[in-house]
Amino acid sequence: MAGNHVLVGVFALVLAKALAWAQPASGGAVAGPAAPPAQVTRIKVQPDKAPDCSSLKSIAESVTRGCKTDDAKAIAIYNFMLLTHYHNLAAIEDGGVPAIKEINVYGWGICGDTHAVMSALWRQLGWGWRFVLWPGHTTVEARHDGRWHYLDAFLKWYLWMPDGKGGRTVAGEEDIVRNRKALWDDAFVLDARRGVGYMKSDQLVMVNGKANWRARDFMDCDYVWMLKKDGKGNYKGEVPRQLNKVGPAESWNGYDHADGHYTTDVNLAPGLALTNTWDPLPDAWYWKGSKKPPAHSCGGCVDTRNSPGLGLVLEPYVNARQPARSYGNGLLTFAPDFTSDACLKSFLSTENVKVADRALVPAEAGKPAAVVVLLSSPYIITKASGEAAGVDKAEVSVDDGKTFTAKDLPATFEIDCPTPRGQYPVYPRMMFLRREVLAPGQQPLPLPQGVVEAKPAVADELQTRPNPILLGTEPPPAAGGTSAAHHTK
Repeated sequence: MAGNHVLVGVFALVLAKALAWAQPASGGAVAGPAAPPAQVTRIKVQPDKAPDCSSLKSIAESVTRGCKTDDAKAIAIYNFMLLTHYHNLAAIEDGGVPAIKEINVYGWGICGDTHAVMSALWRQLGWGWRFVLWPGHTTVEARHDGRWHYLDAFLKWYLWMPDGKGGRTVAGEEDIVRNRKALWDDAFVLDARRGVGYMKSDQLVMVNGKANWRARDFMDCDYVWMLKKDGKGNYKGEVPRQLNKVGPAESWNGYDHADGHYTTDVNLAPGLALTNTWDPLPDAWYWKGSKKPPAHSCGGCVDTRNSPGLGLVLEPYVNARQPARSYGNGLLTFAPDFTSDACLKSFLSTENVKVADRALVPAEAGKPAAVVVLLSSPYIITKASGEAAGVDKAEVSVDDGKTFTAKDLPATFEIDCPTPRGQYPVYPRMMFLRREVLAPGQQPLPLPQGVVEAKPAVADELQTRPNPILLGTEPPPAAGGTSAAHHTK
């Protein structure tokens, strides 16, 4: 099940006079090419009827399997978005969030965020897309079959053309502007009791003695004001007469089509177990900048209550103590079997270690012994605890082990110097240079007052400039051409 998952990691390892170094690579980040010798990679359990959420491509293909038309595929993806997402302010990370990570880890957002993710799935089908701005609302349209189609996974609605292909063509926003009465005013009916809208031709009514629960409900999160009429009989909701079309951006409001360094792979060595649940544990959530846990901001389970199609699927995942869709947790556990030397293959690396008397001990007495455990997961690790007996020292690396020690040198690292989007790149200016030697356990000096670490913001770009030492050593670019030095990394 995609969306809304973070992890509580339990590091359960018993050592005897050895150094334990736990190296978590949380949120799907991969700690280089190294892996424990006995690691099993890309473990996946896939129900035959559920979407395969291991990649954007697998989602698009599995969600749309069996669809006969592109319009049907668009609606299938729209439904997937409604099932896996709920309303709340976006969870933004420094440098942006890949759409595939948003689906698997977070699963909530507002209009622009949700539509950035949906357009990433359209892209996998080879469709075009464009963002269209309304006052206070960001929409997106899909381009297939030679026309534009509008599906709103935030307001939760789409419209049918009355004379479309086979009578079933999703309308575009320009269609609505030109023919609002036929496509909207005369097509919908408001179910005042449930607070949702239905197409007049497909309502939740009794048909042949059975409830037509598969009727597509629209605007089930208190957006039915768009279907309420004023004193003159006109709907209060208004699609703008002038549409602000801004084009097919591959990143919107911090959500990116590209996967970046994120992967959904589940890689486990012997002794590791990953258990996902859909029950939230207290304070075991991650949402940068928020002081409250994520939950459907519309509250009251309005979508599961008002939508039979959603409610039947989502009801088991709604905690009755908090009547709203929220976050779920999982448990990553490492508890190796110390009955044989085979367990040594569970570690990323070992040094002067052997198995004896159901424990790890130094192979050569009197010399340091160490093991490194790699904790890697597609989900963000939010809590951790562990047990170790007879251990001299335990360390945790949260940067994939990029802390340099003497034996690691010489080493290289990169400092990103971002350029604000739309601005011409310039050479970075060095503010200060510090060389510092640290004793074990010593913390580095704080940055000078007013100095901040150079990190790309959501709206920044990483661009390259030619080496200034080599200026003039190469021929200029051909007239009308573009120098490779101007290309974005």
